[in-house]
Amino acid sequence: MCQLLLTEQRFPSSRHVRFWFVPHMPRATDISGTISATLTIHEDSELTGDVTCMVAGAPCTTFGAPGITLRLNGFTIAGTADHFTATGCTSTTTFAAEDGIEVLQDGVTILGPGRVRNFRRWGILYSAAAGLEWSAAIATEFG
Repeated sequence: MCQLLLTEQRFPSSRHVRFWFVPHMPRATDISGTISATLTIHEDSELTGDVTCMVAGAPCTTFGAPGITLRLNGFTIAGTADHFTATGCTSTTTFAAEDGIEVLQDGVTILGPGRVRNFRRWGILYSAAAGLEWSAAIATEFG
């Protein structure tokens, strides 16, 4: 979080000098378009458009560090599976590890609104021990 720090120092000449310090605010990584290999997020990131995931046998996105926020901004992360025609599905009992968002890091936050859909396994896969926080405006669906 960006904060403003104001420091006032008095010098013997009775002049005041003020210092303002605004720390560098890391810019979020913008994500949109087609993802063809697992995207590992290492800093706060946000969708700037819909995402089509073409990753086979692995998650579309994963978090590479704890404490990161992903903002969906009303966009969709979509896989290629279609349960109506079984396109992209190889079995009715075993599913490829093709998840939309994989969360195995601590303190990760996913903010909606947004949708994660059409993945062969889970829209959002997370470990209960990871402490995922997410907003209720995220829809995960298949189809």
